[in-house]
Amino acid sequence: MRRDAVERRARLLDAAETEFTQRGINIPLESVAERAGVGIGTFYRNFPDRQALLDALLDRSLARMENQLIDDEKAKSVYDLIEHIAESLVMSPVLSEYWRSTGKTQEAANLARDRFIRIADRCLKAEPNEGHLRSDIVAEDFLLISSMLGGILCGRDMKEREKIKERVLSFLYTGILKE
Repeated sequence: MRRDAVERRARLLDAAETEFTQRGINIPLESVAERAGVGIGTFYRNFPDRQALLDALLDRSLARMENQLIDDEKAKSVYDLIEHIAESLVMSPVLSEYWRSTGKTQEAANLARDRFIRIADRCLKAEPNEGHLRSDIVAEDFLLISSMLGGILCGRDMKEREKIKERVLSFLYTGILKE
């Protein structure tokens, strides 16, 4: 893909993230194109429909997670994973709504869930976790943990979501540590 096309696609994704965060995922797609500074035709050449846009946002979110948590074939701890999820919910709560709205029949969402579980599994197996976590925690539990962190979304704005994040994390860490 040409560099200018890559840049336009990134601007569209940034614009969608901003618009969806501010106004919800059901806004007119024209507002995403307008915020990105491109025409609606350019938008539809990149994303044929809302679902394709949401799938691309989810893919980018997972790529960011992988880049932040897995470097040089060594994963960071589950605490880093949990902090990443929580911070993502504070900064950009849009994907949580998408995760909740997708059913188990959507292939892209299922692939994303599998990818998320693989990331969680790598973090769970990382050295810093040994001996500190409950022995019954498995990678699939991080889907539930992510849903629990969704309580952060109760905050009306970023400051309130940040405050809720700290409280939710304190409860969560108490539950996943060994007694």
